[in-house]
Parts: sequence; structure tokens; C-alpha cells
Amino acid sequence: MLGEKYLGGLMSASLKKGEWYGGWAGYGLYATDQRLIGIRNRKYSLRWLGGITLGGLVAGVIEFVIFGGLSVGILVGACIGLMIGITAEIASTRPAPQTIPDLELRKDFQVYRFEISLIEMKKPGLRFGHLNIVLKSGENIKIQIGYRNVFQAVRSLVLTFADFEPSVDFREV
Repeated sequence: MLGEKYLGGLMSASLKKGEWYGGWAGYGLYATDQRLIGIRNRKYSLRWLGGITLGGLVAGVIEFVIFGGLSVGILVGACIGLMIGITAEIASTRPAPQTIPDLELRKDFQVYRFEISLIEMKKPGLRFGHLNIVLKSGENIKIQIGYRNVFQAVRSLVLTFADFEPSVDFREV
């Protein structure tokens, strides 16, 4: 839109649009002063899953060769893979794309501030957190959040968006 101000965004493997969290999906949330925009990007998910798979295979083979125990190798491999996956997630959490035309080309959804009734956020704990955008039409757009550092980045972005006039109701649950 003409005169829109780009506020920023975040692409992360620990964000997923939808109600059910079936795995790390790779999703991005971006904001302008007038709308929120969601973008799918599977490459972040592939980095995370690739890290777990690679770590599991390497540790499993090493454990099997050294100790001869496959079950211990799988457990050690899963732990090492999880660490590699988390490292890949940290490396993949970055702001991109950087311009409104780039967002237009890749958007999965967009919602204008005048369509939003309420924005709710829940911090991840033992379970996943979420961002829930409640529209005046009664529809919900829910984005699952896997990590606290990603939650903080999304929260900061959404609060900046919500503070522009006309302001949008924001609530942490």
C-alpha cells in the first residue's frame, strides 16, 4: 500500500501457522504500520530436522561402533541431534525479507489493523506458546511459537504494530 511503513519481521523454524503443532514448519511474521503478514518458508524447518537427523546418525554410528549398543546410540544421537537442531534454529532466526514488495510476493496471509479485534499471546512453557489474531469477523489466525527467544521477538514486533493508531487490543494469556 502507498505510504506503508515497514516495521520488521522474523522468520523462524519454531513458528507454525495453525492449531496443531505437528513439527517445526518454518514460518515468518512481518508487520507494517497497517497490517500483519505471514509467510511460509520450509527451508528453516529442513535445517532444524536436518540437524537432528545428522546428529542422530553420527552419534548412533559412533555409539554402536564403540559400545556396541544401538539403544544407547539412538538416545545419545537424539540428544546430540537436538543440540544441532537448536543451533540450526538459532542460526536460522533472522529478519527477511526486508521490503514490502518482497512481502507481497511471498505472503501466506495478511490482515489489516482495522480487521483485528484482539491479539493474544501466550509464552511457551512446557507446551508451545502462540500468537492468536482474533478478527472482527470471528475468524482466528493462530501461529504456534516453540521457543521463548522467538516469543520475545514476536511479542516485540506485535506490540510495536499494536501501538500505532488506531491501536489494536493486545493481551497476554
